[in-house]
Amino acid sequence: MGEQYIIGIRAEIEKDLNINHAIVTNIPIVQKLQDLTTKPNVCFIKSFKTFLYNNINLETTQVLWIIGTPRWKIDFTLQHARMLFGNHEKPLNYDEEIWADHYKDERIQEIHHQKVVGLLIHIVGRVGLNRNNGKTVMLLNNYELPDITDRPETRLFDWEDYEIAGRLDKLEETIYTRERFEAERDKLNADSNRKEVERVLGCSSRQANRVLNKLRGGNIPRVPYREQILFLLSSGREKTTASLVAAIDSSPQAIGNELKRLLDEGKIIRLRRGVYTLPEFHRPNS
Repeated sequence: MGEQYIIGIRAEIEKDLNINHAIVTNIPIVQKLQDLTTKPNVCFIKSFKTFLYNNINLETTQVLWIIGTPRWKIDFTLQHARMLFGNHEKPLNYDEEIWADHYKDERIQEIHHQKVVGLLIHIVGRVGLNRNNGKTVMLLNNYELPDITDRPETRLFDWEDYEIAGRLDKLEETIYTRERFEAERDKLNADSNRKEVERVLGCSSRQANRVLNKLRGGNIPRVPYREQILFLLSSGREKTTASLVAAIDSSPQAIGNELKRLLDEGKIIRLRRGVYTLPEFHRPNS
């Protein structure tokens, strides 16, 4: 997913050199994007820490990309936790899922959450959105920021929305279209006709009949994972393991096992780690 972000941001910056961009993210991504600083429409690429402790001018920035979430040294968070909860009867649990930034102890997790949200609110506040200055903030993480992400003018989107839109100025229109179809989908019921189901869901007649059968109380047999994977890949768009897991609503292990079987049988091709397509859509490098 991170690679998709980077590819999309690079493409967006190069589409219109009259639109000025800036990026705030973690140090490894800053290093990965350093070559973009040579672009005439890139104001800066800074780490969260650098942005926080320096008076960086955002006057000429029109689009600010905030990628990922800030990270602190574990000791910093744990020290704060010990100060607040060290004398509690229930001992602190210091176990952490490092890559997920998730602490098993809810008290430590709340401290971490507050620090992340506080810094993100500070960054967005520096943009000056309250002044109606026409700037755009692209917040690429799943944190809810009070009085920011819940504003009427804020549009929540999946990265796939951006990929479908193809460019930033088409994103809002794409989001509206998806939301409209989602609203129509939620209104489908047992009285809906097959053609309507096909139109709203963008599916085949066979799939529409299955949906209607389920809505009408029929017993729908489970579609095998391999059929679902092959159907999703038949669009011609490469898919990541994560997107397949989300679309099929299954466990990563189950989908991973099926992907391995399909690879061994030559039914699918792995383009790179965690990214797959069908053989007919693969164009080898010349």
